[in-house]
Amino acid sequence: MKNKLLLILTIIFVPLQIHSLICKAEQISERNVIKIDSIEITEYELEKRMNKSLPADSLNMYIESFIDRAYILAEATEQGYPEDRKTNSAVEKMAKIIVMQANGGLLYEEVVNKKISISDSEMKEAYKNEKKILNVEYLLFPNYREMTAILGSDSLMASEETFRSYVLNCENNPLVEYKNASLSWPFMNFLLYQDYLYTLKENQITSPLSTPMGVFVLHITSHEDLEAHPFEARKEVLGKLLERAEQRKGILRYDEELLAATDIKIFYDTVEKIYLGLNVKEQNALIEKRTYMDILGEVIMSFNLEGEFREITVEDFVEHYQNQLIRRWINSRIKLNNFLKDWVIIECGYREAEKLGITQTKKFVLDRKNYKFDLVYNKFIRNDLENKIIVDD
Repeated sequence: MKNKLLLILTIIFVPLQIHSLICKAEQISERNVIKIDSIEITEYELEKRMNKSLPADSLNMYIESFIDRAYILAEATEQGYPEDRKTNSAVEKMAKIIVMQANGGLLYEEVVNKKISISDSEMKEAYKNEKKILNVEYLLFPNYREMTAILGSDSLMASEETFRSYVLNCENNPLVEYKNASLSWPFMNFLLYQDYLYTLKENQITSPLSTPMGVFVLHITSHEDLEAHPFEARKEVLGKLLERAEQRKGILRYDEELLAATDIKIFYDTVEKIYLGLNVKEQNALIEKRTYMDILGEVIMSFNLEGEFREITVEDFVEHYQNQLIRRWINSRIKLNNFLKDWVIIECGYREAEKLGITQTKKFVLDRKNYKFDLVYNKFIRNDLENKIIVDD
């Protein structure tokens, strides 16, 4: 500890009242509670990381651990760790996650979640709808192109007899999935088609339904009515389900608007070549350039980003995937398609966030800074402190 203290020029600790730590999420305090050299730890960081169930007598230990952390960050800063190129690159990637993650992303909070308001009439409609079950069988295609190639142009007018022939034709097709399922409100996989699904009668065939999971064609085999529970007993649960459904629906619609503005084009012949080179059986399998040496220059996708035309090659795709902070397991054609679309959505959405001033907000700035502190702290511990361990004989 003495060696560590020699690195400290000043320590300023502003005593915290417990009630000021346990504040509402939207209350973001930039007040510095720990300062060591250039390292400043804000009240927001302490509050965000603190276990709210901590007993009062554990609060001092919790704060002391943050002071120790600040010591280490100060020493790391002195040695130039925050300026590490790899660290800064990771921080920029995390900045896009902070803005664009589906659950809690700052852009979606601003353009979707803030606008959601659940009315009494919507609650009552949800109460009525949740008692209904749609039993279906379905065909799932990776995209419209494959669906049209397999079903033909008459798929929109399909009858039950035609659907049976489709099922038989697709029986041994690895691109198509056939299953039976029971769908219940709020149809989380079909949020943009809720009203449409309720209009369907038994033995009707749906139009193709485009979803993040792929393109569905449903055959309604039967309807069921569940036993009703009292409205008051279901009200709280229904409210949460409605809010979650409206949030997800809003995000889907917003993402569609972003994509539509880019004139995105995915070249599925090249996508298929990439997919056939993937190891879909091992979750941690690498995606490497050497697998695709013959097609590295082929274009897999193009889009227009505010007048800037971009073509993404197979080589670009591999590099982009390898540089992800959190790598998805791409074990299907649909997941590969979604990975490409999300790439464009994130690029567009981050620019929208910059225009709206979201990247200048307290929460964004502090979350970005705290993530960088985490990287610096962990790297310093790994590279330096472990080398200084002295074992007494």
